[in-house]
Amino acid sequence: MFEVYWGPRGASVAEGDLVFVDLLRLSTTLVVMFAQGVEEVFVASTPEEALRIQRERGSDWLFGERGGMRIKGFNFGNSPTEVLSVDLRGSRAVITTSNGTPTLLALRRPAVIGALVNASAVVSFLSGARRPAFVLAGDRGSPCEEDLAAAEYLFARASGREVDYDSVAGRILSSRHARELMEMGMVEDVQFALSLDLFPHLPYYDPETRSVRPGPPS
Repeated sequence: MFEVYWGPRGASVAEGDLVFVDLLRLSTTLVVMFAQGVEEVFVASTPEEALRIQRERGSDWLFGERGGMRIKGFNFGNSPTEVLSVDLRGSRAVITTSNGTPTLLALRRPAVIGALVNASAVVSFLSGARRPAFVLAGDRGSPCEEDLAAAEYLFARASGREVDYDSVAGRILSSRHARELMEMGMVEDVQFALSLDLFPHLPYYDPETRSVRPGPPS
């Protein structure tokens, strides 16, 4: 079995070979950003900090949401399908989200970014891990069904067990957060987050630089 740490409080004490999952939507969006060629993504706790980091680091793009919606004045929100149409090659970005970035920022150890769109890359990482553990963003630090379902699926594959993916997808679609996003008109984002093995990328969060970088960590 694997260890699970929930939210910022769990992230602050997380040990092992860590996989961060915020399936809907931060981890999915981050994987797509690296697939689109971004070189580094700085993580901010607030919109104000994101603007400061952009000025100080000379970052090209601002990504961020509050309450699921793009922050006013930012280039993009936290939509993985939106990023699919953007050429990010050679650029750096800053991101802040309601739920996922506080958990990333609480990490004291590196963590790879896990989603279903890069499932095989995550499975390969887990297969070589001595002490696999998941840091799940959850819902403001509390457990949530979609992140746990994704983690259980990824670990089962890494363990060589057969998995009924339709059942996993059903759990995710019936989760409260998935329903909320779909009610807000973000059906495409939810459906996209359920896609398997679209990208080989495995970025990771580096707590020393407070940024997500191409990975996995050495």
